[in-house]
Amino acid sequence: MHIDAINAKDEVASLVENLANDKVISLGVIDGRNIWKSNLTSILDWLAPIAKVLGNRLWLAPSCSLLHVPVDLASETELDSEITNWLAFATQKLQELSLLDRAINHGRARVEVELSDNANAIEQRRLSTRVNNPVV
Repeated sequence: MHIDAINAKDEVASLVENLANDKVISLGVIDGRNIWKSNLTSILDWLAPIAKVLGNRLWLAPSCSLLHVPVDLASETELDSEITNWLAFATQKLQELSLLDRAINHGRARVEVELSDNANAIEQRRLSTRVNNPVV
């Protein structure tokens, strides 16, 4: 069973509690409908207890098909580097999933640098005057 955990996050706990022992759940934890990087630390904080309960019965996935986003950020050669650092296209979203998998299965220490880079990018976008106008 696949659940879009981006748009139905509140339904996941009940599903996990009631999931039969012979069933697998695919959780869509990376938003496939936008071009922004995911907050991987936040996702891991939410996902770790679920992963502990389900073990190998948990599959990680995008929330939906990645056809809604461009294919690869590497193809964008003329974007401003500040903005590029905030983006994740289909290829990068799959890399985010891989990083989450490594963090869950091998520990966050194995991906500490990547998590730190991700947190910095999320924070830079949050604080940027290109996104937020302090007057408003």
